[in-house]
Formats: sequence, C-alpha cells, structure tokens
Amino acid sequence: MATVLSPLDQRILLDNVPWAMYEGLLTLHRGRSVPRFVYNQGQLEIMSPSAAHEQLKETVTLLINVIAEERGINAEGFGSTTFRRADLARGFEPDACFYLENLGRVKGKTDIDLQTDPPPDLIIAINLTSPSLNKCAIFAQVGVPEVWRYDGERIHIYRLADREYIEPPQSLVLPGLRSTDVMRFLTESRTLDRLVWLRRVREWARASEVRQGRRACPGLCHLCVAMHDGIQTVQTCPLLPILCQPECVQYDHCGTPGASSPLQDPALCRASAQPRHHTEPGTF
Repeated sequence: MATVLSPLDQRILLDNVPWAMYEGLLTLHRGRSVPRFVYNQGQLEIMSPSAAHEQLKETVTLLINVIAEERGINAEGFGSTTFRRADLARGFEPDACFYLENLGRVKGKTDIDLQTDPPPDLIIAINLTSPSLNKCAIFAQVGVPEVWRYDGERIHIYRLADREYIEPPQSLVLPGLRSTDVMRFLTESRTLDRLVWLRRVREWARASEVRQGRRACPGLCHLCVAMHDGIQTVQTCPLLPILCQPECVQYDHCGTPGASSPLQDPALCRASAQPRHHTEPGTF
C-alpha cells in the first residue's frame, strides 16, 4: 500500500517492502541526490525534498561548519550518504550528517559499512511536516550519538543515552551551543544578508569560546565579551599587530593571557587596551 504524506517534501510510504527491493532501489539511484530512501523493517519512505527543506538544511550545515572552524574542531560533512544495516533491516539517507570525534576512523573512505564503521557523530533531520517514519528510532538503533531535528517550528537537540534520545541543555559535539541559539541563527538567516549573518555567527562562536575558557581564535587577542543589542561580541586588542604573534592566544574573560600566550608585554597590552563595554566573568 502506498500513502502520499506531504505536499511540501514529496513523500510516499510503502509497506511490506523486502530488503532486496530496497537495496535494488539504492543501486538503481546510486550517485543521485534525490529521491532519498529510509527503510525500517519492511516500511520504505521515498522522499524528494522541497526548496524550503534544502535551504534550511544548507543553513544548518553552514552554521555547523562555521562554528566548528572557529572552535578549531575537525568536522567533516558526509551529506546524505546512504547508511544501512542488513542485520537490523534498517537504512537511511540523512538530510545532512557530520563526523567529528570519529572522523579519523572514516577519513578517506568512499563506502561506509555500519557493521564495522562508526555511524555519524551528528545527524541533521528536517521535518517540515509530520514525519512518516520515526527516524530517531532508526538513528538510535545504529548508535548515532547526536541528532538535530527541526520539527517545522524549532530545532531540537537530542543526545543518545541508553539507546534512547534525551534533550540535553546544549550540544555535546559543539559545546555551548543550545537549540535556542540555533533557532535564533536560523531566524536571522531569513532576513539578514548572508555576509552579515556569517559575521554574527563567527562573533558568537568566538565569544562563546572565551566564555567556556577555551582558546581564542587564531590571530585575535580577545579581551572580553560584550553585549550590543543582545548580541555577544568580542573586543580585540588594538596593539595586536605590535605585540601579538600570529598563532592562537589564550585569555580569560578580562584579557589576562593564559600560560601559552605569546604576548611580548602582557601588562602593556592590558593597560592600553581596556574595552569600553566590560562584562565581568560569569555575568553574561
């Protein structure tokens, strides 16, 4: 029996589909980005995404790449790669996925076998309407650690715990990033020029890294995090070209260099570059 489920993302759900037929469809459509197939123990969803779906996916993917770059985190997107487990009778092609912690185990591979290779560390699932299959249950079965799911209204961040997903306060693959942060950036992306939006994302990533006591981004001598119209921004040292080396510099919230700081004269830098809008540690 076939059921058409969504006028936005064109979907059809088939029942009683044997695994061999699913694999035959994958072979027939190898190398094509659409349609996408999800198989769950005899049920097969065939989906062709809408423009709205793809725009949202691309924005979330870009957001992850930019934040990971600013944080110095190796994150590599594997797009809508086909993942399947014949022993579980489950297979899927995510809207987008990333390897971070397990990137080294799949780097350079052109075929990923979930019998021996790890699943993606992060999967993006976009549902502009009610989903036909419980994809999170499939992701949990194959051991995907983190899923970001858009339900048509907002982003949910899920983390795998004892084969079930819970909603933690923030992402674990990109620490400090909450679902509300992701939604704010998605909302802003609809009205802001792309270059303006990218600058805001980068500023947030740098500021949040300072808040967490992580290293500052390369080439910037961070002093503190300030608030301007509700957006966290980073103050930088005006003596940077004179005093700082090009490599990364570590600071606490108020500009005190960390142990590995290459500043030649930290005292002069702190005395000469007090930010105008100072935010005490722990107050933002």
